Amino acid sequence: MAISTNNDELHLITPFLLLDKGKCLFGLKKYKEALKNLEETDRIIRDKQLNLIGLYETYQFLAKTYVQLGNHEKATEVYDLYIERKNLNTDKRFELYKTIFEGYDLKNVEYRAEKAKKESNLFKSYFSQAIIAIVVLLIIAISFFLYHRNQQKQKLAKFHTVIDTLKTKEVSKDTTPSKGYVLSD
Repeated sequence: MAISTNNDELHLITPFLLLDKGKCLFGLKKYKEALKNLEETDRIIRDKQLNLIGLYETYQFLAKTYVQLGNHEKATEVYDLYIERKNLNTDKRFELYKTIFEGYDLKNVEYRAEKAKKESNLFKSYFSQAIIAIVVLLIIAISFFLYHRNQQKQKLAKFHTVIDTLKTKEVSKDTTPSKGYVLSD
């Protein structure tokens, strides 16, 4: 049965009818059909800027439908949109998350936990790689310093050898008697 979305006289009833139809289709596990009705309800809510209490269920069922279809990212987006639209305080948000996650979407909870686990493992991996890189760079820096220091010591030793050789040659020149004739007056 098609529900008219163009009748201005029914503009307040239509989203409720679409929502109920979407909920029924969800219950029958016809998730793709339910999604069409729930998305249409969401479109009407946004276009007409409706802020009616009963229509907030649209986002809960829309998110649950996305979860059933395997689109966990979109489900998370819709849950966040629902919380934003309701403008809930922090305590009520946590209570809602608890209710939604525990009561409805164990698959979404599992998905979020798995995603957090992967991000944690990725962070651990990057952290380990950074530590290894730092250690390798430190070893290279120390090796370069020791090599440079050793080169300086060798150059200094050569310099001292040359100086000692020159000193011994100079001393030997001063102590050796001159050969040759000495002229006297």
